Amino acid sequence: MLEKQLFEGNPPELIKENLRANSYKILADEKFMRALTEEEVSAHRANVTESYIKIQSINEKIKEYSDHMKAERKPFEQSLEVSAFAVKTGQIEVKGDLYMIDDQENRMMGFYDATGRMVNSRPLLPEERQTNFMSITRLHRAAGDTDY
Repeated sequence: MLEKQLFEGNPPELIKENLRANSYKILADEKFMRALTEEEVSAHRANVTESYIKIQSINEKIKEYSDHMKAERKPFEQSLEVSAFAVKTGQIEVKGDLYMIDDQENRMMGFYDATGRMVNSRPLLPEERQTNFMSITRLHRAAGDTDY
C-alpha cells in the first residue's frame, strides 16, 4: 500500500537519496501540485489583494480613456450619419420657415420652403377646412337652432 509521506523525519538530502534508490523511473521537470505552508498562503492572499486593486485602477483608466475616445469619435459618427443619409436619399435635413398652403378643393395641406418647393403634404385637419353655407346650415340644424 502506498503511504502519504515517505521517509518522514529525515533530512531533505536523505529523502531525495532514498527516493532515487527506490523509484521505478524519475520524471524530470514534471508539473504537479504542492501543498502550501500558511506563510505561502498569506503571501498569495496579499498578492491577490494587491493585484485586484491594481487591476481595478487599470480598468478605471481604460474606462476613462475609452470614454474620452468615444467623445472624440462622436462628431465624426454624427457627420458620417448625416452624409450617408444625404447620399442614400439625395436630401438633407435643414431648419427653416415652412409655409402651409391649403387646397380646400382637394382637402390637402401643402408645406413649402422659402424657395416655393413643396416639401410635404397631408390631408386637411377638420379645423383647417373652410366652412361653406351648407355646412353652417347643417351645424345649426344639429344644434336645434332655427334662427339662422
